[in-house]
Amino acid sequence: LLVESQRLFGTRLLPGQLRLRYGGRRARASREVMLQYPEFPLNAFAVGIILLTHPDRLDRVDQLWINCAGDEFSKENDGKFEDVPSFDINHAEGHIHFDTNGYGYSESYYGSPSGFLFQ
Repeated sequence: LLVESQRLFGTRLLPGQLRLRYGGRRARASREVMLQYPEFPLNAFAVGIILLTHPDRLDRVDQLWINCAGDEFSKENDGKFEDVPSFDINHAEGHIHFDTNGYGYSESYYGSPSGFLFQ
């Protein structure tokens, strides 16, 4: 019923997860697993919108932080896209911090968000 109503109004709601499914995995490994299923990695823009509309999703230092496996970034501007955007909490100020991590960077306190396609 939801899929049919979306067709009528030209909108698309897609289910997703913000970071738990791929917690502690490198962004590159997460992306490879996602692309084997009807799933796709979310980019920094999509994650930023989620965090703006749901600020409670990342509001404490002890939460799992976010690597955006849907984007790649060349920190040295040399054409080597070895980094991904990330969102975490700044320890000193307690605010959301936007930065980059290495694409192969793995820490237990980061996870990659994804969306799922309807079958």
